[in-house]
Amino acid sequence: PVNAAHVKRGQERFGIYCQPCHGVLGDGKGITSKFGMANTANLNQERLIKASDGELFNTLSYGKSTMLGYAAQIPVDDRWAIVAYVRALQRARFATLEEVPASDRPTLK
Repeated sequence: PVNAAHVKRGQERFGIYCQPCHGVLGDGKGITSKFGMANTANLNQERLIKASDGELFNTLSYGKSTMLGYAAQIPVDDRWAIVAYVRALQRARFATLEEVPASDRPTLK
């Protein structure tokens, strides 16, 4: 089940395995871009927002293009947690004010 603890675990694993290339925002501007790795996917692009969770899981597991797979390094449950966190990143980036509960809106900047 996707819950706060699952997403938090995904955030932790994302920080270890994904953030160096994909960046803290998932925009493809991680530290590796400073060393010439310029073709890292922006996880916030429409194509990846529309991709199924299974497709993201498959890419995380087996790789795609220049990205290597992480099936041997990241347990299955953690890979699903990373997918949940990527969805949270995407949602945070593109959510509308109407999607924020009315009680939480005053806390937004």
